[in-house]
Amino acid sequence: MGGIMKQRILQAKSTAFTMLEIMTALVIFSGSMMAYLGYQSSVARVLYDAQSSSTAGTLAEDLVESINAMDIVEFNNLILSTPMDLIQSDNDIALYVRNLRDGGDAVAFTGPFTSEGKPLHDAGATGNGLFYRSIRINTYGAETNNSGFTIDQLYFYFYHIEIIISWPNVAAPLTLNCSNIATVGCDRIHVHFMKGIK
Repeated sequence: MGGIMKQRILQAKSTAFTMLEIMTALVIFSGSMMAYLGYQSSVARVLYDAQSSSTAGTLAEDLVESINAMDIVEFNNLILSTPMDLIQSDNDIALYVRNLRDGGDAVAFTGPFTSEGKPLHDAGATGNGLFYRSIRINTYGAETNNSGFTIDQLYFYFYHIEIIISWPNVAAPLTLNCSNIATVGCDRIHVHFMKGIK
């Protein structure tokens, strides 16, 4: 009888030891899963930022190329219609930038834009993660201000053009409207370039 009792005591001890092992393994596994999920979350944020920055850069580059491709008359129309040092949306300048037009049609390639860079053609459009394009034109002072210039003038007027692309950052709601440059919770890139008119 004493042998059976010892055997039962040993079985009880080994069962308790097994439960301790299982609980320890569960704690280690839970901690590992939490670390993994945290890592995945940070990777998703980094990927969102990278994709958004790439889309924003492409949208800015397209507008820079469109403005650089303008001839002197088109650029003159743009600068005379755009108040100096005020931020304008690309919808406001679409009449003057021929390359924003779809083959010269009435439909302009203007924002807001989807995360793939496709235009929605509606300034009041809503959606997730929309990109907004703005422009600011300024001179470098009275020496380069070309208001009322004539095409036959022989010297250059330089204009400083700033392209601003805005979109909701990763911490903001994706439905945030970033069309206003003062909106909090938006990421932005600013691309500056000069265009001279002779």
